[in-house]
Amino acid sequence: MKIILTIALAFVASISIGQTSSVAIENMEENILFRGYQNKIKITSHTEEDCAYRLSGTNVSITVKDGYFIVKPGQGKTVDLTVTEKCMDGNATVVRKKEYRVKNLPTPTLHWGWTPAGKAVENQKPELSCSYVDYFQLDVKFTVDSWEAEYNGKTYSGEGTDISPINELIQTFTELEELTITASIQGPDGITRKIDGTWFIRPANN
Repeated sequence: MKIILTIALAFVASISIGQTSSVAIENMEENILFRGYQNKIKITSHTEEDCAYRLSGTNVSITVKDGYFIVKPGQGKTVDLTVTEKCMDGNATVVRKKEYRVKNLPTPTLHWGWTPAGKAVENQKPELSCSYVDYFQLDVKFTVDSWEAEYNGKTYSGEGTDISPINELIQTFTELEELTITASIQGPDGITRKIDGTWFIRPANN
């Protein structure tokens, strides 16, 4: 009998159950569940026996959507997840119990148009967004609430993603200039973050 449990938290983990019901869990994120994120867990059975598998835990809410268990941790620092096997004979067996650390979502990277902070921009779309570069597997949507930039003592600001108010400024650049934008953003975890992004702006083509 072999069961594979796939855990997708922007990574894959698996539980394999052999004849002795030994279970191993491995993942790429060092046993981390992200708070405010829909950590996905899928249990796939490759056995001919008619058994069902239940996922439960402490300090966590678990729902089912599109064939996945959606695991959302609470405010605590750890979560215990338990996989229980229940077969037609009525026997229920805990086949694995494991503790996971709970962390806030990582801070994303600001993007000017399609260019992440730290890069050079030229004639980019005047739109600000934020997403992951290092944690590219995490499918998380962040909202830009407001932004602000300062250059030569003058402040430029706006609401939302539109940064066109600085277009007039960058049209005056005659050589490579550095500009930092500070944005207030919100993620699905309900946390408001202030993050900076710096770009190197090439002069506009005349």
